[in-house]
Amino acid sequence: MRTLIATLLSMTIATVALAQKETAPPRELPVSILSATVQTFDPPMPSRNGRYEQALVLRLEAERGLWESLPPSVETFLYIGTHELLPIATDLDRDRVVLTFHDPDWKSLQGGETMVLTVDHGDPIFDSGKYAGYPKFDPKIISEK
Repeated sequence: MRTLIATLLSMTIATVALAQKETAPPRELPVSILSATVQTFDPPMPSRNGRYEQALVLRLEAERGLWESLPPSVETFLYIGTHELLPIATDLDRDRVVLTFHDPDWKSLQGGETMVLTVDHGDPIFDSGKYAGYPKFDPKIISEK
């Protein structure tokens, strides 16, 4: 009888866990690159690491419905390899959202870095293997302004 109860309890816990996983909001979003331009700023732009005069400005597009299904109290980060970028601007359109990011350290990008838009702060850096199938950064997309 104890074995039967333990088995039923285990099955119930597994079913609840699976249901929660299936209904959990997304943690990452697929994005399309709208533009990648190197821009010079005068006056320099402030950041948590000091001011910068030049940056790679990335404009990404995501489906608005998916973006709105992200946890609302968590900031979205763009990771390009180990580069962690916060949005500079978020523009909502009818069915899409356009996110703008600045990477002042863009010259250190070699190409082939995994690109992930996520609410899981630090995860693409600390668990990079989890994102092996994600799009890779290609420096050929950069245009000089």
